[in-house]
Amino acid sequence: LLIKLGDDQFVPLGCEADLQAIINFPKEEIDTLIWTPTSPCAFPCLDTTITPLNQTRYTVKVIDINGCVAFDTITYWVKKDRHVYIPNAFTPNGDGINDFFVVYGGKDVQEVKTFRVFDRWGELLLEHKNFPPNMTDYGWDGKLDSKRMNENVFVFYVEVLFLDGWVERYAGEVVLHR
Repeated sequence: LLIKLGDDQFVPLGCEADLQAIINFPKEEIDTLIWTPTSPCAFPCLDTTITPLNQTRYTVKVIDINGCVAFDTITYWVKKDRHVYIPNAFTPNGDGINDFFVVYGGKDVQEVKTFRVFDRWGELLLEHKNFPPNMTDYGWDGKLDSKRMNENVFVFYVEVLFLDGWVERYAGEVVLHR
């Protein structure tokens, strides 16, 4: 009796991975199948898709109809590269290209907790909270009270919440070009 999960794997935060147990006997001869931690399958299954948030070691134990036991383990190491991109310039001129100053994030980003834009004297021009990344609806269009701001350098402050609960803070400058 043999069950194999394969070699340990690396998976980027927020991405799915296949968790597959390979056995050397007919599936119909399985009496008991136990995953640790518990499998997300609704019923005992040999394969599933997982999205680990942290390093996780999975163990599968199988007992066949004759009472024979086999088990294997695999570790999924989560790569936490923190995929966030905040442009350093934008051109709100209505051409449909870079018209909004937006916080961009990968699959590892749960939400943008705080997005603030200030002028060079520290006046708050824009603030949005708790929204998904990559959304122009939550970007800055280069206006204050519906009036176009002049070309200038502005300051931003951003807090990003990642799927694993980590909050990263970003601050910098953005240039508004007309």
